[in-house]
Amino acid sequence: METLLTGVTAYIGVWGYWAIFWGIALGNANIPIPSEIVLGFTGYLVYAGQLDFARSVAVATAGGVAGSVVSYLVGLYGGMPFVHRYGRYVLLSESKLRLAERWMERYGLHVAFFGRLVPVVRAFVSLPAGFARMNFARFLLYTVAGSFIWAIGLIWLGIIFGENWRQLRNYIDTAAAVLAVAIAGWFIFRRHRARSVG
Repeated sequence: METLLTGVTAYIGVWGYWAIFWGIALGNANIPIPSEIVLGFTGYLVYAGQLDFARSVAVATAGGVAGSVVSYLVGLYGGMPFVHRYGRYVLLSESKLRLAERWMERYGLHVAFFGRLVPVVRAFVSLPAGFARMNFARFLLYTVAGSFIWAIGLIWLGIIFGENWRQLRNYIDTAAAVLAVAIAGWFIFRRHRARSVG
């Protein structure tokens, strides 16, 4: 992880916005590049006056959407056989994919939005969306919204943490666990309420 962190931050330091775009795009296309590192460091560079906040958010959002669309198309046209054959080359384990699939089965179309806000799940949620042939227009809409919120949130936190931005990941893991429980609770409440009304 330390090697990855050093490599990612060095790349962003040299290439700036292009590095942010490709780092987030590859992460959303199932390549193991943690967006927490990319966006946290981006926030630090905004804090240091080296990058612009609005442009960083826009580039990160665009990268998230681009990578997600690629992943969706792989799921749509390649299916599970493609993942079984090539997934190991990008460290895409079956357990991670099954986790994303369970979220898709349980929460349906909404996972294209809410899944973007949960680490691990967010990186692989587009594949099962493609498997399920989710309506592309809605998938794209939820992906843009989720990617924007994730980008603006993490970059903003990177600014807040400043020189201590490396600690951000620990807080995100805790917050993500709370968020996952809250999302699950919300869906359970809605389902229970719908059954009661029906």
